[in-house]
Amino acid sequence: MLQHSDKPCVVLLGMGGPDKSADVREYLYNIFSDRSLIRLPGGKLFQRPLARLISLLRSSKVRRNYQSIGGGSPILMWTMKQAEQIEQLLSEEMPGFRCFVGMRYFHPLIEDTIAKALNDGLTGSSFFRCTHSSAAQQPGLHLMSLVGSLRI
Repeated sequence: MLQHSDKPCVVLLGMGGPDKSADVREYLYNIFSDRSLIRLPGGKLFQRPLARLISLLRSSKVRRNYQSIGGGSPILMWTMKQAEQIEQLLSEEMPGFRCFVGMRYFHPLIEDTIAKALNDGLTGSSFFRCTHSSAAQQPGLHLMSLVGSLRI
C-alpha cells in the first residue's frame, strides 16, 4: 500500500511520430540516427551524416503518406488520451498520481518526460511500452532511453 508521502506515476512509452508534415524530416533523422535500431554502413562516425541524407531523401515521400492521414501521426494524441484516462482513474485511489507520455523518436521525448516527472518530485514510477512488437523490434530501446535519462 502506498504511503501518504509517495507520489506515484506511470510513463507510457512509445516510438512517436511527426505531429505535422513539417516534422517528418526531424522524425526520420531521429530514427536513422539511432544505431541501436538501424546500423547504417560506416560505423558510428557516418551514422548521423547518412541519417541526415536519408531523412532528406525520404522526407517528401513520407510527408505525402502523412498528408493522406491528416498531415501527421495520430499516435501522440491517442497516447495522451490514454494517459488522461489512466490518470483520472488511478488518481481516485491514489491522490497525486500522474501519468506521463514519453516518445523515443519525437516529442515529448522520453528524456524530457523523465526530467519533468523527477522535477515534479514523483516517485514509484512504472513504465509501459505502448508499441506493437514489430515496431519496437528490440524491447531494450526504451530502456536505453530511460537509463540515459536517469544517468544510471
